[in-house]
Amino acid sequence: MDSNQQPTELPVEDESSVVLDNLHTILKAASFKCHVIHEKFPNNFFENDVNKIYDSYYKYIKNKCNSQGHIKNEEKLKNQLTSIEEKFENKEYSIESNGFYKLYHDIKLICMILINYYKQGSRQYLMVDKFYKFSSELIIRECYRFNTNFLSNNNNSNDETNFPQTSELEKIINEDYIKISSSYQVGVINNYHIKTANEELFSSKINKSELDKRSDELPNTNYEINNILPSTLSMNLNNNASNRLGFLTGNISNIPDPTLPPREIIRVERENNSSSGTGSGNSTNGMNYLHPNWYLLPITVWLKYNEDFKNLTPFVDEGHTVIDSISRSTMWLKRIGYGNLPQVAKNREERIQKDKPVQKDETIKENKINDKPETIEPTSNENDIQTSKENQDNEAISIKLENLLSWKPENFVSQIEIDSFKDGQESVSQLINKNIQEMIKLRKQRIRNATKDDKDTNIPNMKERQIYYQTRRMLRELLSSTDTSNTKITSRVSRMFPVLQANYNGNVPVVRQHVGKKRKNKR
Repeated sequence: MDSNQQPTELPVEDESSVVLDNLHTILKAASFKCHVIHEKFPNNFFENDVNKIYDSYYKYIKNKCNSQGHIKNEEKLKNQLTSIEEKFENKEYSIESNGFYKLYHDIKLICMILINYYKQGSRQYLMVDKFYKFSSELIIRECYRFNTNFLSNNNNSNDETNFPQTSELEKIINEDYIKISSSYQVGVINNYHIKTANEELFSSKINKSELDKRSDELPNTNYEINNILPSTLSMNLNNNASNRLGFLTGNISNIPDPTLPPREIIRVERENNSSSGTGSGNSTNGMNYLHPNWYLLPITVWLKYNEDFKNLTPFVDEGHTVIDSISRSTMWLKRIGYGNLPQVAKNREERIQKDKPVQKDETIKENKINDKPETIEPTSNENDIQTSKENQDNEAISIKLENLLSWKPENFVSQIEIDSFKDGQESVSQLINKNIQEMIKLRKQRIRNATKDDKDTNIPNMKERQIYYQTRRMLRELLSSTDTSNTKITSRVSRMFPVLQANYNGNVPVVRQHVGKKRKNKR
């Protein structure tokens, strides 16, 4: 074979059949799990306008159904059904007869039927949507490539008799390409947002296909849907900056983006400008101080509970403050509260001295007649004597205000606990087990008697609380008195506890893996 001989080119018909066979092979492998090319659809349905496929198919099915929604002549309609696989086998797709558009038309029709049938966000739903995007982009690329090769072969050809035929084919391919490329588009990504609350909802994107014509189903009326638009980054000095997949629209608040490095609250920026290339001309251009009050610092925000839990958990939103309520209370107690304690104690002592009753002694006289001593009671009645004794007891007990404020129910120690600790650890363990069993019994009884209307039945009673504090106190003392220096205690930390952190609006940032390139050893 001569080396200068040009390779033989395939005719247009053979080349078009090769392209369609390749498309058939690729689409068959791509629909292995979603089975799109094997789904049945009416063979006699065709819509020339690609943007009206859904509406035309809806009218077509509606005309085939009766008033009750059942298909008329179902057996006859089944004989008219076909699939993309059968059309490929019967050679019904031909480039000369708008084969690219017909293939795209059938794929979009089947994917639209399946998308509106499956549940939004399900596995089959996502696979069909992915197949539609892949096959559409593949058909657009092959249509463009075939047209480019066709034009290059046409320009190199010297046979003038082929010009009328090739120009007509070129017109058909261009028409198919314009139809497909103008209708195919990737929809805008959406996510949920709360309209009424003052906090942003941290949610991921909504997996909804462009072919899904169903209305959006919101969790409740307080939600709305936001569009997520990608934003471009400013170019750096080297012009090497590119859009990051995890960086979306800018934050509406002053909370920094979680993918950015941590911001310094108070920092000093100095720009040194060198003069005429020498290092001795450095000078401070300016300073930029940032104060904490200028920014909303992201701190922990507690969940808001109902009225039953307000005495146990904080219910004030401190998301827009630098100093929390605990710090403010501590500051007030140190500066004002401790100074007022002596005056409060002094006023209390004066009030006790003012209310102190006059005590009356009993007089004892001898009965000279009977030669027996007898006790003569004073004129006051027995109630006055009892009141004076109670006041004496109150005077003997000195209560400190600090201890009264810091008193807790678990500080009370009963005599049963003291006796159990005197008997040893075995007695303490038995008492703990007994208390736990009794607590379980009381809790079951409380849950059994609990009602939705009466909120007081859901609260533990005084007996259950006393047993709880007693058991917790005994466990603490038992663990603190145990020598664990010679024993190895292996404890695994659970990571399943929820942690409340600052909420950021937007989507979950994309995890970027920096793959290090291996150095090639030069030999």
